[in-house]
Amino acid sequence: MGLEEIEASIRGQGRKQIADLKDKASEEMKQIKRQFDGETDKECKKTSLEFEKKSESLRKGILNEARTRASNLIAVEKSRLVEQVFREAEEKVRKMPEEAKRKMLSKMLEGLDIGEKCTLLVESQCAALIPKSAKFEVKKQELGDFGFVLSSRDGLITVDRRLDSLMQEISEKNRHEVSEILFKER
Repeated sequence: MGLEEIEASIRGQGRKQIADLKDKASEEMKQIKRQFDGETDKECKKTSLEFEKKSESLRKGILNEARTRASNLIAVEKSRLVEQVFREAEEKVRKMPEEAKRKMLSKMLEGLDIGEKCTLLVESQCAALIPKSAKFEVKKQELGDFGFVLSSRDGLITVDRRLDSLMQEISEKNRHEVSEILFKER
């Protein structure tokens, strides 16, 4: 075997080793790529699931906030409408004709007995509407409202029957019932 043949044999073996190394490197590269692709897919799926969970949580939070705000707005509007009912009723009383006001005051005075010769305080314009009664000493006084204030001679007992006081009392006692009527909440 001559030098050329040895050289050719070495070159052949070298090419074979290079080809084997290339094949081995190529196979390792494919394996690394498959492993990297698998890990990348896992990370993508994990990130995607985390994103979906956070998105869903955020969506639920936004919807809950919207429901709460809507509920609060509805409650405020309902309350405003109930208040409006009482304001309109009060305004209706204020605009009643004199005769209707006289009857109303008579009805309000019926059954009130807090002692002999009580003092009945009324606005000047309401004094003429009070029925004549021996039970009360009628005094005109600035009350700032339709109605009257009845007090015992010693001042220990006072009954406030001015429209503002009555409407507040009626509103407190009947607010729920008015709301049920307006909004059919039974």
